[in-house]
Amino acid sequence: MPIGKFPDFKSCVSAMREKYGDKADAVCGAMEKRMHGGSSSEVVESFEDNGKFFLKAFLLDSSVNQNAWGVDPSTLNENINTYIGKPLVLQEDFNHPDSGDSNYDHHMQYQDKFRIGNIVDIVNKDSVYSAIIEVTDNAAKEAFKKGDLPLYVSPQLFHDAVGREPDTMTKTWRGTHLAIVKEPAFGVMKARVEGQCSGSPITCLAQLKRASVEKTKCNCINKAISNYKSSSVSSLFQKSETKPILSDTNTATPQISPEEIEKIRLERDELKAKVASLEGVNNKLQEENKTVSASLDSLKGEYRKDKVASLLSNVFYKTDEERAQNIETFTKSGMTYEEIERVTSPLKKASVSHENETKLPVKSAATEDSNSNDMPYWARVNEAIVGVTS
Repeated sequence: MPIGKFPDFKSCVSAMREKYGDKADAVCGAMEKRMHGGSSSEVVESFEDNGKFFLKAFLLDSSVNQNAWGVDPSTLNENINTYIGKPLVLQEDFNHPDSGDSNYDHHMQYQDKFRIGNIVDIVNKDSVYSAIIEVTDNAAKEAFKKGDLPLYVSPQLFHDAVGREPDTMTKTWRGTHLAIVKEPAFGVMKARVEGQCSGSPITCLAQLKRASVEKTKCNCINKAISNYKSSSVSSLFQKSETKPILSDTNTATPQISPEEIEKIRLERDELKAKVASLEGVNNKLQEENKTVSASLDSLKGEYRKDKVASLLSNVFYKTDEERAQNIETFTKSGMTYEEIERVTSPLKKASVSHENETKLPVKSAATEDSNSNDMPYWARVNEAIVGVTS
């Protein structure tokens, strides 16, 4: 008896075996029941949904990543949907597939060999875009469920105006794929798988846009899983705080326990308190340093003034005010003590000459007679006496 487009039940089971595995008999039975007037839609739907597995992962935002590129924020809403239908890729070395060809179509053909899933929808929260991905490769599904693959992702885009636009503000771009990686350029705190779910799309991912693209896959997926399981990736977690994995449904598998989350939160708060305390100590030390510096400057000024006053002690000035003014001027001049000594040296000599002059006997009643000018007073008196007696 024919069943739909199949000539008989056996042919139906044989054709459905590849898609539904051991459930092929049930699917063909449901189709046969429908042909006899029964309703088999629920049975068929349940097997159509069987084995579906979805991920929610970071896709893109407007920040500049560690590879020094980023997109113009004004282009995100317009261009982000170019990722829908593009692949989730997995390469043996956990890097991006690179054809080395600058032709967009050639690059797309090359990367499709590494497709393990399809981006079917995009979610925007606070201008951070996440991808909803249907994982289609069976080996990858099991690896994700068991934790045998890294949960970090990296987006790739095609920059059409490369060289004509800044790499940090790319405006003309198209999404090419999202890759499973071990070291994401957007950072392990952000660029990661946020949730996973298996089951019916209706139950698991409401409003999901489906894109089913069957392509020839690279045969290196099992090797990539093996490489990851045998490698050490603990360093990815040692350098950063771990966040909980977000889920879209109640069937999502959490990746970190609430106790660990609470422990991390407490450690973070403790570090913040220590930082605040150290900042307070630093501010106090800075204020004390300013006070000490001011006191030191004052002492230096007083010492210099005393030194200058000492250097000018033998310099002749007409008044004390003039002396004080010169002391102040030389103190603030910035001249070295040697320079001050050299400048004031002539004044010191004049001062000594003047002082010596004032210590000589005062001459008075001088005559125009040169001889009498040169003769001491006692001699002239004696001469006068002699003159009188002679």
